[in-house]
Amino acid sequence: AEQFSQLTYNQVRGSGLANRCPTVESNGSEVPVKSGSRLINVCFEPKSFAVEFETDKGKEFATTKL
Repeated sequence: AEQFSQLTYNQVRGSGLANRCPTVESNGSEVPVKSGSRLINVCFEPKSFAVEFETDKGKEFATTKL
């Protein structure tokens, strides 16, 4: 939300940004959460999409856009 807070209504309108999750820059692929803790108000959004299809070599994946 912070990265969008400086934009005006007209900059956001029709851009698709209003429904986007904030981006968190981090290294690695894990988010440490202490035992007994809960994640609240977390937004997950895929960065890329892949379509599975059958070929003579077996199943393959091709990246695509929505």
